[in-house]
Amino acid sequence: MSQSATPRRILCFGSFEVDLGSRELRRQGLKISLQDQPFRLLALLLERAGEVVTREDLRDKLWPADTFVDFDHSLNTAVRKLREALGDSAETPRYVETLARRGYRFVAPVAEPGPTAPMAHSAEAEVSSPSPPATARRPPSARRALVIAALLSSAALIAYWVGGRSKPRLQPGRRLTLAVLPFDNLSGDADQEYLSDGLTEEMITQLGRLEPDRLRVTARSSTWKYKHADRDIDRIRRELGADYVLEGSLRRAGERVRVTAQLIQAADQTDVWAQTYERDLRDVLVLQSDVARAVARAIALTLTPHAQARLASARSVRPESYEEYLRGRFFWNRRTEAALKQALGYFQRAIAADPDDARAYSGLADCYSALGASSTVGGLPPRQAMPDAKAAALKALQIDATLAEAHNSLAFVHLLYDWDLAASEREFRLALELDPEYTTAHHWYSHCLLALGRTDESLTESKRALELEPLNLVVGVHLGWHYLYAHQYDQAIAQFRKTLELDPAFPQAQRYAAWGYLQKGMRQEAVASLRAALGQLGRDPEVEGELGYALGVAGRRAEALAVLEGLRQLSSTRYVSPYSVALVHVGLRDRDQALAWLEKAYVERSDYMVYLNREPMLDGLRSDPRFAALVQRVGLPN
Repeated sequence: MSQSATPRRILCFGSFEVDLGSRELRRQGLKISLQDQPFRLLALLLERAGEVVTREDLRDKLWPADTFVDFDHSLNTAVRKLREALGDSAETPRYVETLARRGYRFVAPVAEPGPTAPMAHSAEAEVSSPSPPATARRPPSARRALVIAALLSSAALIAYWVGGRSKPRLQPGRRLTLAVLPFDNLSGDADQEYLSDGLTEEMITQLGRLEPDRLRVTARSSTWKYKHADRDIDRIRRELGADYVLEGSLRRAGERVRVTAQLIQAADQTDVWAQTYERDLRDVLVLQSDVARAVARAIALTLTPHAQARLASARSVRPESYEEYLRGRFFWNRRTEAALKQALGYFQRAIAADPDDARAYSGLADCYSALGASSTVGGLPPRQAMPDAKAAALKALQIDATLAEAHNSLAFVHLLYDWDLAASEREFRLALELDPEYTTAHHWYSHCLLALGRTDESLTESKRALELEPLNLVVGVHLGWHYLYAHQYDQAIAQFRKTLELDPAFPQAQRYAAWGYLQKGMRQEAVASLRAALGQLGRDPEVEGELGYALGVAGRRAEALAVLEGLRQLSSTRYVSPYSVALVHVGLRDRDQALAWLEKAYVERSDYMVYLNREPMLDGLRSDPRFAALVQRVGLPN
C-alpha cells in the first residue's frame, strides 16, 4: 500500500547532507548526532550561505528576547559543537568562518538536489539498488546477490552505529590518553564559574586515579587553554596526544545540578558515550564517581578492586562546605598573594561548615605554605605561616590518611621549614604511592632530592612533572631551576627560553633566566631580565634582592645600594626575608654583612636556607668556615 508523503528539502555540501524537514545531519548516508541549537544554527547559516550572518541576527533568530541565557557563551558553545560535528576548524575553516566581532559565514558551496521523499522506516540511510541500464542488465541471480550483499552491508553499518558498535580495546603495553576539557557553566551566572571549574578539576583527579598504568589523564594546565574557546577535536588530539576527549556542561538551579558529559574518540571524532545526570549538590562526589565508572566502561578499562572500592566510597558532602572548598581552589590556582589570602578565607569557611573535610584542611595548608615560602609567593614570615600549614596538614591526615594532597602538604613543610629532609622524603613518597600522577608531588619531591644532593634523581622527578604537565609554566621553569642548581647553566638558559616561548612575559622565567646569565658572565642581560620580571610583578622583595646582587656583581655599586635601601623601606610595610638582603651584600662582596644576614635568615627559618649547599650565587662564601658551619646547622649534606 502506498503512502502520501510531504517532500523534504535537503541541502548538500562536501560529504554532508542536511534534511531540514527531519532536522538530521548525515555524512555519506550515516546520521551524525547534533543537538537542537547547533542544528538550528547550521540551518540558518546554510539558508544564507556565502553571506555574513551577524551575531545580532543569530540572537534574534535562535535566542528570543524572553530566553534567559548567556548569549555569548551559548553561541560559542553552539558554534563549537557544530564545528566538531563537521570536523571543522576555526583556524582553517572549510565550512563555518568566524568574522571577528561581526558574526559567521558558511563558506562551502551548497547544493539543493530538489525535493526528496521521506525515508519510510528509519532515520538512518536505507540502501536501494537502482536498476542498471538495459544494455548492462545482469542476470536475476547476480541482481539478487547484489541486493543481498547491499542489505547485509547496510545492516552491519546500522548495527555498528546505532548501538552495536564494539568498544575500543586497550592495546597491550600502551596507555590511552584522556583529555578532560573545562566543563561549560550553563547556569547563566558567571559567579557559578568556580563550580564548573571545580567539577572539571575533580573529574581530572578522579579519572587520573582510576588506573594510571593504563590511562593517562592530561593535567589541568594542559587543557585550560580550551576554556571558552572553539574546540577542534583533531587539534586537541595533535596537541595533547589525546585518544579520547571528555567534555561537558553544568547547570545549577538552587541546590540541584544538571551535568551533561560526552566522551569523544579523537581519531574519528565519534561519540563513544554521553549521559546527563541530575542530582542534589550534596551528591556531586557520587556523580563524579558515576561518570568515572561510565568512562571506564566506554573505553573498556577493567578497574582493579582497589579502584572500584575507591569509587564506591564516594560520600555525600555538605553543599555549603563543598562550595567554599571549590571557591578556595579557584583562587588558589591564581597563585598571587592577594588570591591566596582570599583562598585562605574560603578554606576556613569550608572547615567551619564541615570540620571533617580533609581536603579543605589540605587546601588551608597549601595556602599557608605558599604565603610563608619566598620561593613561591611570600607575604608572611615563615615562623607565622608554616606552623599553621603543618597543623592543617596533620589535621587533614588525621581525618583521611589516604589523601595524597595532605601527605604532599606536610612534606613541603618538612622540607622548607623543619629542614627535616628524611621526613620530607617519606611524605613525598607516600603521596606518590597514593597518586602516581600527582604533578605537584613530583615537582616538590624533586626539590627535596636536590637539597639531599641526589641530582640525577631530582632531574628524573622534575622531568616527570613536566611530562605530566608539558604546558605548566611553573613546572617548566622549575626544570630550568634544577639545571641552575646542578650548575648546568647552558641547559638552564635553554629551558627558560623554551618556557618563554609559551609565554614571553612570564616573570618567573625571566627571573631565573637572569640567574643563568649571571653564571655565564652575561651581567647586562641578567639585569635587564630581572627588571623585566619586576615590571610584571611590581614590588617583589625576592626579585629585588636578586637584582641588587646582579647590580653588585656588575660593579654598579650605587644602584645596588639603592636596592638595599629600597628593601629596608619596604620591610616597614611587608615581610622582607633576610635572605634577600644577604644576597645584595654577597653581590657587593661584603662577606661579613652577607653572613650576618644569613644568620638572621636561619633564625627566621627562611625557606631558601635548605638550598644553601646548592645555591650558585653563594659560591663565593663556601670557603668561609662560618658558612660551612651554617650549612651543617641546617642539616644539609656537603
